[in-house]
Amino acid sequence: MIQVLKRSSDILRYLEQHRNAGMQDIAKAVRIKFTTACNIVRTLVDLGWVSKQGTTYSIGPALTAFAENDAAKNMLTHIAEESARTLSRDINEGVVVSMLHHGEKYNVAKIAPDREIGVNEKYYSQVSPYTTADGRLLLAYADEHARSAIIDKHGMPGESWNGIKSKTALSAALADIRTSGISIRSTAESEICGIALPIMKRDSDIWGALGVFVPASRFDAARETIIAAMQTTARRMSELLSNTTQGAAL
Repeated sequence: MIQVLKRSSDILRYLEQHRNAGMQDIAKAVRIKFTTACNIVRTLVDLGWVSKQGTTYSIGPALTAFAENDAAKNMLTHIAEESARTLSRDINEGVVVSMLHHGEKYNVAKIAPDREIGVNEKYYSQVSPYTTADGRLLLAYADEHARSAIIDKHGMPGESWNGIKSKTALSAALADIRTSGISIRSTAESEICGIALPIMKRDSDIWGALGVFVPASRFDAARETIIAAMQTTARRMSELLSNTTQGAAL
């Protein structure tokens, strides 16, 4: 098994440097038999890590997406903490910046306000995308592959989100979030309100979600102020991230 993993790694490293390589070239470069190369590459193609065009092979979309996701995480992390801290100071509430990272909700930055009455730490750290406003928003903007992976792992939301138990009902709820451009989750039993906005890329995709957790009583009193401040921060983060990406491409 270890030998197969090493050979797979060698093949992927070779294809990183040599696009559209033939099987004979691959076998020669990594010093393995032609039939062994065929078996390993066939498995890598099935996984989406290698793509086949006729009789040649290149790095596949699954591996490219994996690397792009890591790059996006690094860029978002670089900008998120300062932006979240500034927003938290402006509205004096808890702020979280999150993204989907390899199929899981990942908190890139998390800032708690200096208040006597605040939100319990557990509300920032819940893993299920169904139980928080930012998780729902991330799922709403996720591509079909990422969304299917999350559903396969977590199942349907059920009681954690309006009793949703079918893909049709879930798709409708996610479409509502995309249409409105905002996700708000408030439950009577928790007395906590979560609000999330997308941090948009230049296309219809997103970098991640900007979320605020606030006691429902304070949100009711300052709803417009909080949402306006979040919109300003999300736009600023989007511009910074887009400019960083453009600069890196030059």
